[in-house]
This record gives sequence, structure tokens and C-alpha cells, in this order.
Amino acid sequence: MRYVDRIIDHISTPIGRYKPYFNPSSGTMSPLVQIASAAVHRPRINQPSIKPLSMEQSPDPTSNLSVLIQQAVDSARAFLKANARCLKSITNTGVCIEENFAQLLMQEVVDDMSLVDVKRSPRLYNFFKKGGELTTAIFPCDLDTTSVGLRVFGPQDSQTLEAIMNQMLEHRDENGIVQVYFDKSRQRTDPVVCLNVLTLFYKYGRGSDLNETLQYAYGVLRNRGYTYGTRYYQTAEVFLYFAVIFTEESGSEDIRKKWTPLLRVRLMELILTGSKSVDPLSTAIRILLSTKLELASDPVDVYDLLRMRNKNGSWTGGWFYKYGSSGILIENAGFTTAIALKALTTLKNMT
Repeated sequence: MRYVDRIIDHISTPIGRYKPYFNPSSGTMSPLVQIASAAVHRPRINQPSIKPLSMEQSPDPTSNLSVLIQQAVDSARAFLKANARCLKSITNTGVCIEENFAQLLMQEVVDDMSLVDVKRSPRLYNFFKKGGELTTAIFPCDLDTTSVGLRVFGPQDSQTLEAIMNQMLEHRDENGIVQVYFDKSRQRTDPVVCLNVLTLFYKYGRGSDLNETLQYAYGVLRNRGYTYGTRYYQTAEVFLYFAVIFTEESGSEDIRKKWTPLLRVRLMELILTGSKSVDPLSTAIRILLSTKLELASDPVDVYDLLRMRNKNGSWTGGWFYKYGSSGILIENAGFTTAIALKALTTLKNMT
């Protein structure tokens, strides 16, 4: 494992102090990365619906990588515009569901209301648009969607915001950890939900109200409790995605100093130990988080993401979240494509 230790040390340091080990302009990688790639050769965790693409769909190895990235960026933008406000979520059982959560997350990424189908709520947000689907018809609002909705659109006014946050504090378990639903008959805990609620509270200066939830979420990060996903989220990458958002939005130097170094190590562990998911969404998240955490992106991830692009410019097959009781998986091509677009755009702008 000494090669793995060396490569983690090499790339868990901000890019400003080392040359990136992968250059999109030339498509080259350092010898150290080649050694690590050979040293860490373990099976990947595959998503059930991902199918290998044919050679005709693979990037032309003779093309300049920066050109391939630009082509992917342009086609992704065209896909999102051509399908504006029509990109609904679908389950792995083939059921199309109308929900708000993916639309909110997509808006957070693209910052373009013309592309999404979601409205600002005067108060609480519900995961579903028109009542529960594949679950109880009467479905309660939840802290997760509400936290993201308030993060994306902002509160109606300060008085309403304070009332909502106070109501959230009423939905904690005996250990002080926030629950998922505004319904005390549905006691559920998920660390990703905790991260989104923490982001809201820290953003509006009330982080100290959730010390127990903060310790719980950090414990999940420290102890790798996210490795196989969480109750409602499918992959480890999703947990790290929201953990980075929390770190960025917290406005706390103490949080950044404590969380960021560990987040770098945890991301590198996924990349180098073969425990990463290989679907397009997870791959794009790893590239995006590498840039956010000032790490060089994995060349295999960049190539794989380009290879997995559909002919219409989209990326599909990224199971993002799931029904907690049945385990039915949910994906949204709009959100997956938006994340891939942002990851590649950010990567290209750094070169």
C-alpha cells in the first residue's frame, strides 16, 4: 500500500503546490499516477443499469482532450435547452415520477429557471409535486427538500425562516439528531438529510442549534458510514457531494479546517481503492469535487465520463436517491447532465 499512500499524499495537497497529475490539454498523467493505478486494481461497484458503451461511442483517442471536453459541454448545454422543463425523474422500475427535489438540485447547479420545472414555496417543500407516488398518497413535507428549497430560492422573509427552523428543531430524536419528515409518526434518520439541514442552519447563523447533528454527520464522514450509501441516497459520492456543499456554505473557518482535509482523503480513497461507483453521476461528482477540493481530477474518471455520454448530449443511468422502504432507485437525466456539465466546465476552466 505504500504506492497508494504516496499518491494520496501527492494529490490530497492543493493544486497550487503541485503540478496536476492529469492535464486535460495534453491528456498526460504523471508516472506516479500510473504506478498507483497498477498498484490499486480492484473491482469497482457497478450500478445495475449501466451498460458498457460500444467503441463507436468512445472518445477518439487521437483527439485533443480539451476539444473532446468542449464538445461534450456544448452538446450537454444543447440537450438541457432542448428539453427544458421536461426532464422528469424515473425509477429503476420504469415509473416516471413528478417530484421537486431533482429540479431544485438542478437549479442550484445550472442557475437557470428556464430549464427547470419547480416553483418557490411560501413555506415548506414536499418531495412530490402532486402527492405521493409509489408510496402513501398523502405524503408529508420533509426537512431535506425544504432545506434545499430554502437554499436555492431563499426564504419568503426572515420571520417565516425563523418559524421554519424552529419547526425543524421540533423534529429531532432523543439524541438530538434531526429527522427526515415533518411527521413525528415517521421517525427516519439519514446523514445526507442532516448535512442539508446543517447547511441551512449554518448559512443563517443558527448552526449552534444543531451541535448533536453536526457531531453525528462528522462521525459518519470520519468512520466511513456512507460507503454503501445511506437510507435515501444510493452512493458514497452523494454523501461527499453534500458534505462539500455544507463545508462551503457553512461560513465557518473551524468547519472548513476540520472537514476539508478529511474530505480530500475520503475522495481519494474512493478513487484509488476501487470502491467508487462507475455510473455517470458518481463519476461527474468525483471530478467536480476534485476541483472544489483543489485536487487534480482522476484521468480515468474524465475519460469514463466522456465515454458514457449519450449521442443526444445527455448522461443517464446515475441512480441518485431511493425509496427508503422498498429500495426503488430514482434518477434524473437533467440533474445528471447538469452535474456532468458543471464538472467538465470547471475542469476545462482550470487548465
